[in-house]
Amino acid sequence: MDLRGGLKGFAGSESAQTHALTLGIAAGALTEAQAASMAALFPAIRFGFLGENPRDLPADLDILFMPVDGSAPEQIEAAVRQCKLNPAAPKTVFVLHHADLSNTRALLQSGAVDVLPAPVAETALALCLERIAARGRPGRGAPRPVGQLVAVLKAGGRLAVVSFHSLEDRIVKTFLTARCGRTPGGSRHAPPAHGGPPPSFALLFNGAHGPSEAEIAANPRSRSAKLRAAVRTAAPAWGLAA
Repeated sequence: MDLRGGLKGFAGSESAQTHALTLGIAAGALTEAQAASMAALFPAIRFGFLGENPRDLPADLDILFMPVDGSAPEQIEAAVRQCKLNPAAPKTVFVLHHADLSNTRALLQSGAVDVLPAPVAETALALCLERIAARGRPGRGAPRPVGQLVAVLKAGGRLAVVSFHSLEDRIVKTFLTARCGRTPGGSRHAPPAHGGPPPSFALLFNGAHGPSEAEIAANPRSRSAKLRAAVRTAAPAWGLAA
C-alpha cells in the first residue's frame, strides 16, 4: 500500500478529513496485520503504508512510523539529525531494531514521539497509539478517545490505574463503574431500562486503595495516590464488534 500520491489507509475510500490523525508506516516498521488490528481499535487514526525509503511524504501526514537499526551508528545519527533539524516534519515514532537504552534515550531526546523495540508487541503499540491519539493533531484539539486501549486486553487480563488527583480518579471510577455493569439503575418508580452490553470488566476490589503508611514514609508524594483495578471478562470490548 503506497501513500505517495495520496494517502491510502485501511478506511477505504473515506476522506482524510474524517480522521483526527493520519499515520504513515515505512517499510519494516509494522506489518500489515498489525496496522489493520490497530485501525480497528483506533478509528480516529487513518493508517497507510509508505514505500521503502520514503522521501516525498504526503502533506497531510501527522505521524510517521520509521524503522531504524540500533547496530548501525550512521542510522541512529541520521534519525537524530532528522528530528532535530526538521521539527516541521511529521512527528516520528521509531521502531528500533537491536534496541538498547543509549540509542532509545538519544532518539527520545532528539524529539521522537516514541521509540518501540522491534519486534513491536501489540500492547506496546496500542499504548503508543493511545498517547498519540490523546494528543490529537497539533493545533486542532482532537478529542481524546476513551477506552480504546483496553480493548487489546484478553479475558483474564488486568487493568490497574493509579491516579493522583480527584478529577483523574473520577474519570477512572466512571469508566470502571460503567464497564463493570455497576451504573445505578435510576428511580425505582421509572420503567425498567433496557439492558446494555454485558460487562467487559469485573472489579478486583471495591473502591480505591491508597498507599500504606510505610509507602508514604518512603515516598511522601504517594500520599494522594489512588489505585483502582479490574480484570477483563470474556465479553466483547465495548464499542467494538463482537
